[in-house]
Amino acid sequence: MADLLSGAAGNEQFDAIVNAAFDHQYQHNIEMLDSIWALVGKLRIPRVIYLSSMAVYNPFDSGILNTSSPYASLYDPYVLEKQKTERYLRKLAHGSSVTVSILQPTIVYGFGGNWTANGIDGALCQWLDLPSHGEGQCNAVHVSDVAQAIWSRVTAQVDNKVSTFLINGSESLSWRQFYKGHAQALGVTLNIEQFADNGKQFHAKLPINLLLWFWFRTPLGYVLNFLLGMAKRIKKSGGHSSNAREMLKSRIARGVQSLYRPIGMSRVAHAAQCTVTEEHAATLYANPRKSFADGMRELENELTSLK
Repeated sequence: MADLLSGAAGNEQFDAIVNAAFDHQYQHNIEMLDSIWALVGKLRIPRVIYLSSMAVYNPFDSGILNTSSPYASLYDPYVLEKQKTERYLRKLAHGSSVTVSILQPTIVYGFGGNWTANGIDGALCQWLDLPSHGEGQCNAVHVSDVAQAIWSRVTAQVDNKVSTFLINGSESLSWRQFYKGHAQALGVTLNIEQFADNGKQFHAKLPINLLLWFWFRTPLGYVLNFLLGMAKRIKKSGGHSSNAREMLKSRIARGVQSLYRPIGMSRVAHAAQCTVTEEHAATLYANPRKSFADGMRELENELTSLK
């Protein structure tokens, strides 16, 4: 970004800039926004689109979740950073002539969608243990519909304001259906174990749940997050690949595991009972959104191409 900023001549014409990046060395996200905003000013770019997440909202609410719902009061690093970045972007946009769109995708699946990695992990196990026996609400959206929403805001009329959109799929889905769909795409049989649902928020085992409760629910999380951030800076990069093909290949190459049990904030997401309503986001889709069945057929073809 610094190289792009220093090399910009000022006579290029751009319709928009899209920020879909996220850095787990968290201070870099704000630094990135500062660089983007400087570039926007220098090149007079009229639109900024920021890819956030539905994770910014309170995951324990039931009923309807929309852009007026309260922020989560949790100490999860990812949630905190997304909230902080959204607030900072609104502050930058205040009084400016730039149209800012904050897009908050729900559970993104499909080739390149992060949650499909979880879907494959769950499908490739002997037993799958899910909160509420897999009947939690899975607000899933196909990655192509997220791309469609981004493009819609890139080409939108410049209206000099900040708009927030929840990006969701068009149908109701349970987590049981989500994992079964991925199992079918892989051509395997899914075993969802009917473990006793003990209602614990972050982990099925009491000692670990207690530790995670203090992490996510109390200011102790600030300390743990700081120590975790220090460890990440000390540890050398493990060469994590963001290539969708390589990521899925590595997931499948692990073979069948014994048990898949979501923990921490992932467990919270699996226990969700809220239904996302998009309100004015429906205007973002020029084409009908992809059904889950169509998304899984497409994933099956893409997985076949990996062999």
